[in-house]
Amino acid sequence: MCDGRRLDIGFWFPRPARGARLAEELRRLGHKVTIYHSVPVPGDQQHVRHVGYGVLSGFRALRKVSHDIMYTSAAFVPVLQLRVSEWRTGRPYVFVLNGAMWAYYRERHQSSLGWRMMVPLYPWLLRVAIGGADALVTNSRYLSDVVKARFPKVARKTSAIYNGIDFDAIEAASPRKDAWLSGDLRVLSVVTVNFGEKTDGVLRLLEAFDSISRRHQAATYLIAAKSESPEMLGRIRQHLSGLSCRDRVRLETNRDDVPDLLASADLFLYATPPDSSDSMPRALLEAQAAGVPTVTTDTSGCPEAVLDGETGKVVLYEADAIANAAMDLLEDRDLAGQLASRGKIAVRERFNWDAMAKAYEEIFLRISDAKAARPAKV
Repeated sequence: MCDGRRLDIGFWFPRPARGARLAEELRRLGHKVTIYHSVPVPGDQQHVRHVGYGVLSGFRALRKVSHDIMYTSAAFVPVLQLRVSEWRTGRPYVFVLNGAMWAYYRERHQSSLGWRMMVPLYPWLLRVAIGGADALVTNSRYLSDVVKARFPKVARKTSAIYNGIDFDAIEAASPRKDAWLSGDLRVLSVVTVNFGEKTDGVLRLLEAFDSISRRHQAATYLIAAKSESPEMLGRIRQHLSGLSCRDRVRLETNRDDVPDLLASADLFLYATPPDSSDSMPRALLEAQAAGVPTVTTDTSGCPEAVLDGETGKVVLYEADAIANAAMDLLEDRDLAGQLASRGKIAVRERFNWDAMAKAYEEIFLRISDAKAARPAKV
């Protein structure tokens, strides 16, 4: 614990698994952390409080808490509740951005009339949320730089902290080679395809694999997609039907055995458009942690996740570029092994829970000191 000081921290609707792990690490550093959520949160339930997600129920719950500082990674209802609470009580809060929210809501507005009607509110709501935060944290330097450029007034209180990933699950994985169609070279992508922009990235990957498959007859491709959109899945299937590699590609949805798939893969591919909501794709971190040679595009936070020429290959957002880099690794197994080995080490050094917790502790203590130095609200 830094300087022996002990804080009382409230986690307000964090991402359940990630919030539970961060809270656990902060407790190990000596701090008290209570998690408030409307859905099940893994881990020690002694420190978890159930709160309804509704606007009024949240305000009622906030009136009863007395933490030194609050933390949230949820928008917009939870963070705006903390904003109102800050106006009323002066209680500071930290707001975490795990992606480019403006891109996410641009993608969402295309899905229904209701979302389209809400679009004009997004910029204002985001400014209100980040304007009241005592610290704004992003999960990549890329996103931190974008936020500072878009919102200069919050630049001084914006910083990047890398999230930890679940190395235990990756190390405990059991290979699932049967998930692929027959073939000795197993290519894998783990993607999200609920909206158009990220789906476009998958189409680029399919075109790249079409080129790979013509040179490597033993290559087969598995796309493990997290998706609730029949429309986007339909786009992928339609695009695939026009490619020569269609009989060597399997599209699977919402699998819960990604570590097992990574343990079986010979190559990992990932592509995201420059204007997508991606910030730091976790799939890239997990692939490297599993020791899979990795190719990705030079867009969003991908070049931070994969260090070009050191832990993998980072190329232009073009199908030919992806295919050429992939074939380089498939044909030079020594190089692929060297990059994968360095990636496995680098990810553990850069994306671990201990470093994440200590970075947040530093921010929480700094905010606590600043609060103590200013007059209390009455």
